[in-house]
Amino acid sequence: MSEQDQADTLRIAWAESDADILACLPILRELRPYIGRQGDFLERVRRLEQRGYRLVAAWHGDEMVGCAGFQLEENLIRGRYLHVQELVTTQNARSLGIGQRLLQALIEEARGQDCQALILECGLPNPRAHAFYFREGLRITAFRFAVGFDAAPSEE
Repeated sequence: MSEQDQADTLRIAWAESDADILACLPILRELRPYIGRQGDFLERVRRLEQRGYRLVAAWHGDEMVGCAGFQLEENLIRGRYLHVQELVTTQNARSLGIGQRLLQALIEEARGQDCQALILECGLPNPRAHAFYFREGLRITAFRFAVGFDAAPSEE
């Protein structure tokens, strides 16, 4: 199947049911391998949803091939913005236009929610993702500085 055929048969939908959220887990583990067991994951997503977190998924037929997690935020620097916390496609589905479709869906959501920007963080050791985001018109606008603590999961 060509890249265009794959993109044309792709369905983007909210992952809201327990089954859909749990279907995101193996895909998100490709980006964040430290994510825990199914029950812990579902419980964490449900807690995050109380703060506005949402998952959107890309489906090719009955198979989930990508997903993204985000929430709307607001601060004094950017105003209202959509913060993408995860955007990942399965290893077998990369370079087929799926990430591009997910990103476009997030951009449309941001515009529909009257956001001034879409903000996405990407770990330093992920140059393929950096190249993808540059191709899609995203630019580096800030550095994020952090200090880790033993209780927090390691990040990228």
